[in-house]
Amino acid sequence: MEQSRRYPEKPVRKKDVPKDGLTRWFNVLRALERLFMRWWRPFRLHGYLPRPKYNDRSYIFVSNHYSIYDIIYPAFVTDKPVHYVAKSDLWEKRFLRWLCDKCEAIPVNRDGKDVKPVMEMMKVLKKGGIVTIFPEGTRNHSYESLLPFAPGAATLSIKTRTPIVPYCVVRKCSYVFRRNHVVFGEPIEFSEYYGVKITDEIARECDEKLRETIWKMREDFLAGKYKKSRGGRA
Repeated sequence: MEQSRRYPEKPVRKKDVPKDGLTRWFNVLRALERLFMRWWRPFRLHGYLPRPKYNDRSYIFVSNHYSIYDIIYPAFVTDKPVHYVAKSDLWEKRFLRWLCDKCEAIPVNRDGKDVKPVMEMMKVLKKGGIVTIFPEGTRNHSYESLLPFAPGAATLSIKTRTPIVPYCVVRKCSYVFRRNHVVFGEPIEFSEYYGVKITDEIARECDEKLRETIWKMREDFLAGKYKKSRGGRA
């Protein structure tokens, strides 16, 4: 696992991001979050926050998962739409089905046997889009450790040669008016496995490295590594 070194020749700024219907919808959601949610669910971003944002190519965002609010944070480090991978159960409720379809989220069964979501993610990445995955598979109710990661994120990254941007939500967004903190790491790639047949052992090894990376980001924050920085404004 190594840090990504493929930076764009020319930075892609917000004005250069194509303004299709989905992009406009996400801009509306960002504005609504700032107007109606930020004051009672404040948060601050820390770590690797490039300027301009992650607009130059496709990325896979991978995070731990404490609450529904965890989906918000990637949308503020890119000006592109974010395609979330979500449990298919959400499509059983009318409003959530409408919202997920409007955001072009990707439904996935928890048994992991359906290949259609993988094809959808690869299609998004091929077009230069953003995919967000929560490999814990469900909300974690403990601060002692992360849940085991379901396989898939690292393999998707290797097969599509797409950098992974790890981010760590420090705590569950449980109390109103209490600021949460989110740490973003530098993009990483498993380039040593490009062009190599991915075995189950390689996939487990890479997924575990991702899990360890995200947990270390949380430990570093709690140890005060990011205290000297005021963090980024979303």
